[in-house]
Amino acid sequence: MPIIALAPNTMLNNGRYRIERELNRGGTAVVYAAEDQTTHQYVALKVMNGPDQVPVKVVKREIAFSAAARHDNIVRLLDVFAEKAQLIIVWELISGPDLLDLLNEHEGRMPEPMAAFFFCQLLQAVRGEGGRVMFMHNNGFCHRDIKPENCMVQRASHQLKLIDFGLSKHLESARTLGVGTPDYLSPEMLQVWTNTSGVPVPYDARAVDAWAMGVLMYLLITGKYPFEDPGHPNNLAHTIHNVLAGRMRPFPDHMSGGCRSLITGLLRTDPHQRTSLQAMAFDPWLMQHARNHALAVGRLDLLEPLMAIGLHGGGEYGAAAPAGGVEDSQTSSRATSSGGTLPLLTS
Repeated sequence: MPIIALAPNTMLNNGRYRIERELNRGGTAVVYAAEDQTTHQYVALKVMNGPDQVPVKVVKREIAFSAAARHDNIVRLLDVFAEKAQLIIVWELISGPDLLDLLNEHEGRMPEPMAAFFFCQLLQAVRGEGGRVMFMHNNGFCHRDIKPENCMVQRASHQLKLIDFGLSKHLESARTLGVGTPDYLSPEMLQVWTNTSGVPVPYDARAVDAWAMGVLMYLLITGKYPFEDPGHPNNLAHTIHNVLAGRMRPFPDHMSGGCRSLITGLLRTDPHQRTSLQAMAFDPWLMQHARNHALAVGRLDLLEPLMAIGLHGGGEYGAAAPAGGVEDSQTSSRATSSGGTLPLLTS
């Protein structure tokens, strides 16, 4: 059943919210900008059909996580209410593009320092230790649908906010249910997705998020999906085959060795060998490039939680990475465009 369109100036929740305009429309929800009449602040309303159309557990999951989340890089939940047959979730309104739109503004190839800057803000929201840093995994949640469209950027402040928690799930309960966006699914998730045995296939949801961030970084730098077959673009079957075989596109000549090393570590097909997101705080290429862009836009404060991990480690970015962490990003020859441990597709 399609969601009923709401005209501008429609009043909701006993007159508290006034619809301004439609922002986005999906298969199960429509997002509107609205004015909160009690605060005169603009907010985002996510309007969904009632329980007969949207699974209750999906809605409850989004609300439960968002209500618990208090993090600078995670969008804030403000209110939840029902309006006739529709459920409405109220979020803070992000005035700016998502990362995919921002990538398109840069003609499909984001400069490495800018990509590292936004990657680090996403990293703070997803995985880590201590204080506010990397909230989701520390609090027992994984996102399972990390992609540029779910990363909003406040235009004025350059702050990234992770949105859309309809697929977020507690780490313990996320080990056997395969969900997410196909281009970002890891090999172990694809095995769950294509499993027909009826026997649940366990996986580490934190490693799944790490894989998705590797795909995201490759896309930001190149404008292409790493496992999309150049000879069969937009062909999901070929993409799945390449992911399961570990066959990725070559790295472009313009990509630095440090960036190649970071992406390669995140896109290892064996989740036990995949670089953990915790170790990323010790990656010298990532941290230096992110810092350079933060200084350029005058927002080094946005990276303070992540920088603090390195400082507490004993050096500028930490004395040593955790076990199984990051190799020297300047000297690694792994996964170059001419070879490496990952087999490469021909362009």
